[in-house]
Amino acid sequence: MRLSFSAGAIVGKKIYFSDGFLNALIEGDIRTGECVYIGKFPGEENSIRHLHRNAVLHDECIVFGPDKGKYIHIYDINSGEIRGIKIFRSSNSEFVFSNSFIDGDDLWIFPGNIEQPILKVNLVSGEEEKYDNLVTVIGDKRSRQSCAVLNAIKYEKRIYAPIFGTSSMVVFEMDTGKVSVKDLPIENMFFVFLINNKKWISTRDSIFEWDDKSNVCIKYTIEDSVVEPILFPGMQNKMLLISAIGGEVYELKTDTFILNPQLYFEKTTTYTIGLTYEGYLSTESGILITPPYGKKCVLYENGNFRELTLLMNKESWNQDMLISIKTGISEEILYEGTYIELNEFIKAI
Repeated sequence: MRLSFSAGAIVGKKIYFSDGFLNALIEGDIRTGECVYIGKFPGEENSIRHLHRNAVLHDECIVFGPDKGKYIHIYDINSGEIRGIKIFRSSNSEFVFSNSFIDGDDLWIFPGNIEQPILKVNLVSGEEEKYDNLVTVIGDKRSRQSCAVLNAIKYEKRIYAPIFGTSSMVVFEMDTGKVSVKDLPIENMFFVFLINNKKWISTRDSIFEWDDKSNVCIKYTIEDSVVEPILFPGMQNKMLLISAIGGEVYELKTDTFILNPQLYFEKTTTYTIGLTYEGYLSTESGILITPPYGKKCVLYENGNFRELTLLMNKESWNQDMLISIKTGISEEILYEGTYIELNEFIKAI
C-alpha cells in the first residue's frame, strides 16, 4: 500500500510520520521506503485527514503539532507509547494552526488564522496557556476571512509569520507574549524560511533576504521565470531553489539562482512542497524533502536527488491497518484512490 506523508521526524535512518489520509503513525526506512504500522493517535477519528502539521523531537519523543486535529500527540520512541494532550481549537475550520515549536518542555502552537489564539502547552503537565490572537494587531488591513498564516519560523526567542498575500509580518516575542506587526517593503508575501541563520521571504515569483533589524529586503535574481519558489539548504551551506509548479532546481551562486539541468523534480512531487512550514527533514548526510500529503519524498544527499516512495510492509498492512477498514474507514481510503487488493478488502470485512 502506498502511503501519504503528513508530518514526521527522522531518528537515525528511520522516519516516524503521520499519514495524510488516515489516523496512523508509521515507521519508515529512509533508504528503502519500506514502512510498518505502529498505531493510532488517541482522541481522533479513524478517518480524519491532515491530522498533523509538523513534528519535532523532544528528548526521546516525537511531538506532533496539530493541523486538522484537536490534540498534540507525543510518541515515546523507547516505550512505544502514544499519548495525546487536548488543546483549544477555534470554530474556524480553515487554517486553524500554522506550525509548532519546541522551547524547553513547552510546545508553542502558532495560529493559521487570526482568530485562533497563540497557544503554549507544557508537554509534561499538559497545562495550556492562551495568548492574544492576531485580530488586534492586524486590525482592518484585510478582512478576517482572507487573513491566513501559511507558515512561520522561530529564531532565538521570536516567531515570525507573514500574513499571506500582504506586506505584513507578525512578530511574536516568546518571553513577553507581545505581538506586533512589521510592514515590509515586499508585496504579496507567501512563505518565510530560516536557512543558514538568515531569514528569507518568497512571493509568487521572487526571493528576498530580509534583515529584520533594519527591515531591509534584498531581492535575488532567478535565472528564469519561476512560479512559487521554495528554498532548501544544499550541501556545504549552499542554497537550493525549487519551482513548486515546474519542478526545476536552481543553485545560488553569488546573488543569482542558476538552473542546474542535472536536478529535477516531478511536478506531482513538488506541487505542494511549500505548504509545510519547513518542507524538509535533516538526515545524517543530507535532507529528506517531504511534500505534505504527497506520496513521494525526495532524498537529497551528495548533491543528488532520489525519489523515495513510502510503501507499507505487506505483512504489517494485512495484520494491522486492515482493522481500520472494519471501522468504516474503507470508503475514505477508496475515495482517495489508494490501491487495495480486492482479496485483502474481502478478508477485512
